[in-house]
Amino acid sequence: DREINVGAGLLDAWTEGDDVEEGFTWGHQPVCEFAPGRLDKILYTSDARCKVDKPRRVGVGLKTTSGRWVSDHYGLVTRVRVLG
Repeated sequence: DREINVGAGLLDAWTEGDDVEEGFTWGHQPVCEFAPGRLDKILYTSDARCKVDKPRRVGVGLKTTSGRWVSDHYGLVTRVRVLG
């Protein structure tokens, strides 16, 4: 899946590479037998009329009031700006 966006003609908002831990979205909560990795992405078309900012992770360490993980993935959020 690392290059699936290329075949689909889409750009990846994360430009730091798949091996940069800051981009990992899975495998930390809870820690499991598999290596953490970047499983979630924000993909977009190459339309020159928009700018997509670098995504950031949300939900890191987030638990319910009963102490359970809200998700086994971190969420991603970014800003998309339509240029005039």
